[in-house]
Amino acid sequence: ATVCLGWLKKYYNPDLKALIICPKSLKLQWKREIKRAIGEESRTINSEKDIKLIDLSNDSILITTYQLYQKHYQEFNKHKFNFVVMDEIQFLRNNESKIWKAAKELSCEFFYGLSGTIIENKLDDLYSIMDVVSPGALGPKWKFSDTFQELVSVNKKTIVFKGARNIDVLKNKIKDHIFSYSGLTLPPITHRYISVGMSKTQQSQHDSYYGEAKRLLAKSLSSGLSYAEKMILQSYLLKARQACNSETLITKSSSNTSPKLLELINIILNQHSKGNKILVFSQWTEMLDLISDLLNQNKIKHVFYTGNESEKKRLANIDLFTNDISTSVLLASDSGGVGVDGLQQNCHVVVHAELPWNPAKLDQRTGRVHRLGQTQPVEAFYLYASNSIEETLLDVLNLKRDIRTMAIG
Repeated sequence: ATVCLGWLKKYYNPDLKALIICPKSLKLQWKREIKRAIGEESRTINSEKDIKLIDLSNDSILITTYQLYQKHYQEFNKHKFNFVVMDEIQFLRNNESKIWKAAKELSCEFFYGLSGTIIENKLDDLYSIMDVVSPGALGPKWKFSDTFQELVSVNKKTIVFKGARNIDVLKNKIKDHIFSYSGLTLPPITHRYISVGMSKTQQSQHDSYYGEAKRLLAKSLSSGLSYAEKMILQSYLLKARQACNSETLITKSSSNTSPKLLELINIILNQHSKGNKILVFSQWTEMLDLISDLLNQNKIKHVFYTGNESEKKRLANIDLFTNDISTSVLLASDSGGVGVDGLQQNCHVVVHAELPWNPAKLDQRTGRVHRLGQTQPVEAFYLYASNSIEETLLDVLNLKRDIRTMAIG
């Protein structure tokens, strides 16, 4: 973002027409940063009505969301933009998604894609994004996969690749397209992985769902899965992961504590006793509600940052967490894992209630406090259930992180 704002500051003139596409949570931040960097007002496009009122003779810098651009990209493309920025461009990692297809229609003189996590799962992510940023630079998809990945299985419905190879060749291909800033020095970070048990009910729930998921995974490699089977597989994997947190996430019954919840609240109480503010992440707002109940029982003031609050309320909660000494905990879903800045000013402890499928989510979350402006050593806690799918996830996360490191550093 600093590079893009620097470019705008250097080259901005009334004839420049710029479009910023970003997650919803970052619209106001971009607006503030543009005003700070170049002293110009920008206009946020929030609805179809706003799109119809676009007049580039009056508004030279527009800000919109991926969702709105995806839905109305043909209307946006009627206007001629010199400069386009896609913030958090990893949103384009799936070349079968609607937003990827919309992004392919973009035409402009200068294009910047910003991301701290270009590769979230596998090298296919890199290919999809590069095919938008610089079409054709990596050749046809089949040749890219054959050259730079390992073949796992072939059946009538799909070809499965994984891993990475011929990395030096790949780096040479992308060297003129992908740039990073390597001069940033941050305080040290300590990663603490904490294994917890499960109740008998949790273990039973987990084993049932994970067993069914393994059966479908085996079938996917031998003969492929139908669309319905793929959806069922995702559901089984989701339920197995939720069981690792609390049986309440599955049964929707009244709140019951679980080993993971008890360990998590102990971490918070320990950090709270030291006077530290704590950022807590969970993929599920239901899990955050369970944590909130325990915080209330212990009279610890906290606020939320999820998709359930209005944009105005989320910003107010960030302000409370960063500036109110009595507000000790911020409970965040993945809405708070992307782009939110300022938390590092008062917080250096982050707790992950569960493990996601890709390391990018963990890195994005932890990056809310381990970033420029942080002056304290950072502590990151990762809770996972023993004898569960989450132990498998640890291996998956390490493998995916290795691929990303090999390919782009």
